[in-house]
Amino acid sequence: MSTLAGSGYEMLKFWKMFDSGSSSPSSQDMSKKTGSQVRQRNGSVASLKAKHRASAYFAMPTTTTSNDSITQQRHHSCIFSSSSIQLLNNESSMQQQRSSCSKPTQESSTSREWQVIEAATAAAAVGNTIHGSSSSTTSTDTTNTTAAASLYKNADDEIISLVAELEKEKSTVVALRQQNQAMTQNMTQLEITNKEYAVKLEEMEREKNNQVQDMDLLLRKMKTTAEDARKWSFEASRYKEELETLRVSAQNEKAAWMTRMREKDRIIGTLNSRLAQLEQEIMVLRQDSHPTALYSHVETEEMMHPPTPLPGGLLLDHELRELTHEKERLQSVYGKIPIQVMNGHQRHQKEELEEQMHKIDGQLSRIRQKIKRTVL
Repeated sequence: MSTLAGSGYEMLKFWKMFDSGSSSPSSQDMSKKTGSQVRQRNGSVASLKAKHRASAYFAMPTTTTSNDSITQQRHHSCIFSSSSIQLLNNESSMQQQRSSCSKPTQESSTSREWQVIEAATAAAAVGNTIHGSSSSTTSTDTTNTTAAASLYKNADDEIISLVAELEKEKSTVVALRQQNQAMTQNMTQLEITNKEYAVKLEEMEREKNNQVQDMDLLLRKMKTTAEDARKWSFEASRYKEELETLRVSAQNEKAAWMTRMREKDRIIGTLNSRLAQLEQEIMVLRQDSHPTALYSHVETEEMMHPPTPLPGGLLLDHELRELTHEKERLQSVYGKIPIQVMNGHQRHQKEELEEQMHKIDGQLSRIRQKIKRTVL
C-alpha cells in the first residue's frame, strides 16, 4: 500500500514537472530543446510503466491476510496500473502532437493537471480500499475470486482498447504531420508562385506605362498634324478662291481683248480694202492714155453709190463721232457676255449686238468714203 502511494506521489511529481516543462513561453525555445526533452521523457515514462507494473503484480501487504485479500489487492493495483498506463500513453501521444505543433495552449496544460490530480486521487482511493479490504473475512473467498477474474478480464480488455486507441492516435498524429508537411510545401510553392506573379505584374505595369507614354506622344503628334492640316486646308481654300477670281477676271479680259481684236481686224480689213481702192484710183489717175476709162469707172461708181447730199463737213464729222460712240458702247456690252457658258437669251443678245456692230461698221465706212470724196 505504501508502495502504491509512493508511486502515485512520484507520478504526480512527474506530471507536474512534465506540464511545467511543456508550457514553454515561446515556440522557438521549444524547438531548440525538443530532442533531449523527448528522449528524457520517454525514458521516464518507460521507467514509470515498469515501476507501476511491478508494484501492481508484486506488491505484498505488511499484515498477514488471506489469498483472496492478496488477489483483491493485486486486482486494485492492476486497475491503478492500467489507469496510470492509460494516462502515460495519452501523455505520450499528446507529447508527439505537441512536438508537431508550434504553440501549445494553456487550456491543454490545465486539463492535464486535472487528469494528474484525478489519477492521484484515484490512487489514494485504491490504497484506502486495499487497506480496508485487508480486514475482510474469509467467508467471501469464492465470490472475491470470481470478481477478481472478471475484473482481470475487464482490465485486459480495457488495456487492449487503450492500446488500439493509442495506435489510432499515433496514426492520426502521423497523418497530421504529413498533412502539415504537405501544407508547408504548398505554402512554399504558393510563395514562389506569388513572387513570380509579382515580378510579372511589375513587368506588365512597366509595359503599360511605356505604352501609355507612347500613346500620349503619338496623340500629341496627331493633334499637331491635324492643326497643321487644318491651317493648310484654310490656306488652300483661300488660294483656290483667289485663283478662281483671277481665272474669271482673265476670262473677262480675254473676251474683251478678243472683241477688240475682232474690231481691229474689221477696221484693218476696211482700211486695206480702202487702200487697195485708192491705189487703184491712183493708178488710174496716173494713166494719161486712158482718161475715158477713168471717167467711165467714176461714173459707174457714182451710179452704184450715188453721193449723199451733205450740208457740210461738220455734219459728217458729227455722225462719225456718234457712230463711233455707239460702236464702243455695243463693244462694252458685247465684252460682258461670257464666251464659254451662254444660255439662249445671251446667245440671241450676242447675235443682235454683232449685227448692230456690223451695221455701224458699214455706216462708218460709208461716212469715211464721203469725207474722203469731199476732201478730194
